[in-house]
Amino acid sequence: LYEAHPWWNLYGSVSQAFRAPTLYDLTSLDSTSVIETPAPDLDAENFVSFEIGAKHESKCWRMNSAVWYTLLDDTIVRSPTGEVIDDTPVVRKDNIGDGWIWGIELEAAYSWNTCWTAFGNLSWSEGKVDQLDPDDNLVSRWVSRNKPFTSLLGIRYERGRFWSQLDWHHSEAEGRLSFRDMGDARRIPPGGTPGWDDFAIRAGYRVGRDSNISLSIENLLNQNYRVHGSGQQEPGLNAILAIEARF
Repeated sequence: LYEAHPWWNLYGSVSQAFRAPTLYDLTSLDSTSVIETPAPDLDAENFVSFEIGAKHESKCWRMNSAVWYTLLDDTIVRSPTGEVIDDTPVVRKDNIGDGWIWGIELEAAYSWNTCWTAFGNLSWSEGKVDQLDPDDNLVSRWVSRNKPFTSLLGIRYERGRFWSQLDWHHSEAEGRLSFRDMGDARRIPPGGTPGWDDFAIRAGYRVGRDSNISLSIENLLNQNYRVHGSGQQEPGLNAILAIEARF
């Protein structure tokens, strides 16, 4: 960490991690969007990540930015076997996933007085990993469920115990598909997931120091959309009344 200025910090990091295979990974005979076969000989996945970024905070501004890069070693990859049972593709699991993923993240907020704040963030990533094609050839393809360019913009008013907020979530279309994604028509439409926009308005009132009541009206344009890889459509125009108490 380096303090370049009283308002600016620069940082860098290197980190290492692993993920042991779960009992589900080892023994699953699940049949959902794909049919998985047991793989009792799986080993742990290993990761090494590098990140650099900057943080800024002043009277009116708050900003963060980061660029990261992750090396993948022996990750568990689900590859189609080419076999189909009752219109559902069969996949196999192997520790063949050597590859990489990198991405960027940016966020900022600007308060031009004590009541009004504009804010936003964006993120994007891409990566490739080794996987088996239906002919059992080892090839480098997009990682499963790549994160598309996603952003949030909003404006918030807050005075006393009352607050209100208007926000806009945006996602680009995602067509960078792994072999697994291409055969997973229940979660990902053919050719990829379309882009979408979601507008919402929210308001709330802090009843006390530890309690809050709020009302949110989401998907104001009543769009039919899904988050990439989620496998389900998001609700249409909807309202949420919430009461929160902390203790």
